[in-house]
Amino acid sequence: MKQSGWLVDDVIRKQIPVVDLAAAYNMLSGNTVVPSPGPTLSPTVSPVVTPKISFTTTTGNLVISIRGYQGQKFSAKIGNSWISSPALMNTSGLDYTKIVRKSVSKSTVKFEAYIDGKKVASGSIRIR
Repeated sequence: MKQSGWLVDDVIRKQIPVVDLAAAYNMLSGNTVVPSPGPTLSPTVSPVVTPKISFTTTTGNLVISIRGYQGQKFSAKIGNSWISSPALMNTSGLDYTKIVRKSVSKSTVKFEAYIDGKKVASGSIRIR
């Protein structure tokens, strides 16, 4: 199987053996086969995004930044009210979702954030 396959380069590792099942079958059944060089692959590298939700403030606003959860359902309890988004999408011009919610200045607000119904963040924050 090693003799009938080819080698590919990964982003990290080089010369990784790949099995060509058709060539291996032909080789084992006695057919003379010249191993193909395999497909020409150029790996697509996507940046690894660590999912993160952060709560910050600006004057009179609570700002929620959500990165790495695109397409998933988001909901948050802020004080005694709820906000939700059925499918997160990046805010235009940004690589994350940005939600701004008016709040009473100089107040402390408790929050809980959920992705697909699972709690992923909680705490309290002082609004400037």
